[in-house]
Amino acid sequence: MKKSFLKRLGAIALSLTVLLGMAPAGMTANAEEACGEGNHVAGADLYDANYNPCTGGYSSDFYQCIYCGRPVDQNCQEIEEEKGIGHHTPGEKHEADYTSCGGGFKEKWYECSVCGRPVNKDGQELEGFEPTGSHIPGSELHEADYTSCNGGFKEDFYECSVCGQPVNKDGQPAEWVEPTGSHIPGSELHEADYTSCNGGFKADFYECSVCGQPVNKDGQPAEWFEPTGSHIPGSELHKADYTSCGGGFKEDFYECTLCGQPVDKDGQFVDWYDRSGMHQPGTVLHKANYTPCDGGFKSNYYQCSVCHCPVDKDGQELEWFEPTEAHKPGSTLFKADYTPCSGGLKSDYYICDVCYCPIDKDGQYVQWSEPTEAHKAGSTLFKANYTPCGGGVKSDYYECTVCHCPVDKDSKEIPYEDCTANHTPGSELIKATYTVCGGGLKSDYYECTVCHWPVDKDGFELIQFMGSGVHDLEVIAAKSPTCDEEGNIQFWHCKVCGQHFKDANGTDYIEDMDEVILSKLKPEITSGLQQVPQGLENKYASVTAIKDALLQAALNSDQTLSTSNSKSVLLDVELKVQAPDGTWTLVTPENFPAEGIEVLLPYPDGTNMNDYSFVITHMITSGDKAGEIEVLHGTPEQGGIRVKFTSLSPVMITCKEKVKEASTVKPADKPAGNPSDKPSKVTTPQTGDTSHLTFWFAVLLISGISIICLTLKKRSAIRK
Repeated sequence: MKKSFLKRLGAIALSLTVLLGMAPAGMTANAEEACGEGNHVAGADLYDANYNPCTGGYSSDFYQCIYCGRPVDQNCQEIEEEKGIGHHTPGEKHEADYTSCGGGFKEKWYECSVCGRPVNKDGQELEGFEPTGSHIPGSELHEADYTSCNGGFKEDFYECSVCGQPVNKDGQPAEWVEPTGSHIPGSELHEADYTSCNGGFKADFYECSVCGQPVNKDGQPAEWFEPTGSHIPGSELHKADYTSCGGGFKEDFYECTLCGQPVDKDGQFVDWYDRSGMHQPGTVLHKANYTPCDGGFKSNYYQCSVCHCPVDKDGQELEWFEPTEAHKPGSTLFKADYTPCSGGLKSDYYICDVCYCPIDKDGQYVQWSEPTEAHKAGSTLFKANYTPCGGGVKSDYYECTVCHCPVDKDSKEIPYEDCTANHTPGSELIKATYTVCGGGLKSDYYECTVCHWPVDKDGFELIQFMGSGVHDLEVIAAKSPTCDEEGNIQFWHCKVCGQHFKDANGTDYIEDMDEVILSKLKPEITSGLQQVPQGLENKYASVTAIKDALLQAALNSDQTLSTSNSKSVLLDVELKVQAPDGTWTLVTPENFPAEGIEVLLPYPDGTNMNDYSFVITHMITSGDKAGEIEVLHGTPEQGGIRVKFTSLSPVMITCKEKVKEASTVKPADKPAGNPSDKPSKVTTPQTGDTSHLTFWFAVLLISGISIICLTLKKRSAIRK
């Protein structure tokens, strides 16, 4: 209220001053005389107190008399200047910064730690040198950056190549224009980032949507807090990365464990050096990667062969464009993939349909977490997979057993090497693989002849598009393995994209079909029986007793068999199944396939499928029928006798030689040649009758003639 009143009073005084200026000379002289006698008139502007212990000053806010310019208080009473101690205390050291166009200090100088004025090492106040020349505009034209809320330059400008000040094309200082409006908070809320060693914002903040400055929800500049502690170097030493074209750090450095800033072993900042040379474009042309939600480069680019930053063909750094839209989460929720040795995402996430970055359901980036443990090298050594066009690992490597990244024998991660050449498309155009549910490549493509990556006709890598994740699933029923065929556990197959899943919702993708395939059963068949099987101890005293019982069952089932015309072999048949870890275990009665299995039993030595007949007898060893013997039907095949079992061992094969049937051999056709040649004599096998056929033909002929004669004689007698 007082200040407002004083401002009004100052305005009145200013008006009086103007009137006095218009008055006759005698009137003005009287006013100055009055001021000299202590009757000051305060101006409208209130100045801040400027007292400091070094040079003194005024300890309270003050006005200036509109006549004599002396400092006065609100009552127009003159204020006395207070004396200082008379000397400065040098604080932070600065390098000489004199330039011919900007002036400055020609020697090293310090800031007084009390008042901030420039002083020398002895605390004597320094005066800067005035410039003696003109500014020289640099070659890079900067775009005007004026915003209504933050001010700036309304015209494009250069930086002076000598002193760095903004200038126009003629070397005149560019005009900086004050802001005229307020900040407008953006929609994204940033988390507070204050650390005791680096300072920062203690409260969450937004970025102004106009100028990018950090502001609070009301558009007021967010308060930045100074650090209060020291940096704490981490344990990992990073190599110096300075390049002449990209700048960097010229000495090895650590990262502060609190704020991540580069520091030396004592926690002091490590200097970053500007570049001193031009970029050198590599030979590989990369495709533009801009997306509206993730930003990027809008034109094709090369990577500098020295510092790897993106440049054009002339070595000029390319502009990275900011995103202009929000991310669009896909429909598939992916599992968190964090591992302690490789880092990753600690929460489930979606993939943006546009740029494929990991985001949450609201389209916000999901934070990547750093690793906290060392890798653990596996036992298998893999071959190097580097190709000039696809990049890769240049040395043989192991896979970490936790995260599967490539590591050396000491579990140190092996860096991935970037490609150095463009892809070479093959000659065959392959059809697009995209499906609405499974994703894939949306355009026809070629395979690179070197690394087999999908590329377009120009050799640019193609993007694998994500699908909706909504599959058209059919269930593949579980099937038990047999000795001849593999089985499988129940799984689901998408009729659209062909992918396989462990669940009916299509979320647990099967990467390797070995996860669901059950290996063929492996029967192991050995001659003989080492001991009485468990479950038969109370029924049979010995293996011999079991063998005799099986043989007797075979003799009873086929009356043509006898101990004299047959032979038998006792077999011990075991069935094994492969476990997930690759080991083979015995199939027990409890998990024996309910539908039974078919086993190919080997032929006993000296027998075959054509000349022998077989009887298969099997003794049941478990359950209520333990000790009973069953006769099984066997089908002779080229490789053995196929028999279906519902349980195994012991098994006996009893066989006898088949009776050979007699056969007649006809004389062979007379061969072409000399008609006088006589046919070969053929001996017909005898059937047990040693009589000659000629004799019996003669008897038959005489009997026929006799019957005819008797008949004629009888007819003659009747006529008479």
